[in-house]
Amino acid sequence: NAANNGVTEKTTYYAAKVEDALHQAMNALSAEEKTDIVAIFDPPRAGMHPSVLSAVRNIPQIRRIVYISCDQQALIRDCPSLMKEPTKKFRGTPYTIEGSFGIDLFPHTPHVEMVVVLNKVTNEQMSKYYETEAKYRVKGAAAEEEDAAPSPTAAEDAASE
Repeated sequence: NAANNGVTEKTTYYAAKVEDALHQAMNALSAEEKTDIVAIFDPPRAGMHPSVLSAVRNIPQIRRIVYISCDQQALIRDCPSLMKEPTKKFRGTPYTIEGSFGIDLFPHTPHVEMVVVLNKVTNEQMSKYYETEAKYRVKGAAAEEEDAAPSPTAAEDAASE
């Protein structure tokens, strides 16, 4: 296909596991080429393997993902791994959904291809998220203390007994 389309000079093929090929491809790029990476994934019906999701999260240069899914359940399972806060397994900055849409490639059947575009969360968005979360934690702790304190009527009832 590359030869038929005249793009053999611009095409590199990797025969490897996706998580390994991602690192090989990134290492083959110049520093200039690594500044604006968009990764397009069209996994099999089972979705992306957790090790691939982890590898994607661990490559900071991938700023946008286009995820094409033929099985919405796999998409529902995979997106949270790309979007959740950093963990030991899913390090790196999370992504957020920019948009999604369905494509009916098989009319008169229940099958629909879903396309989801995810953008890497910016440092500003992460800071705002953590500030908001901290405020809710403080409010939540205050509310729990309030709930734990006996109500005035309960104290009065106990005193009258």
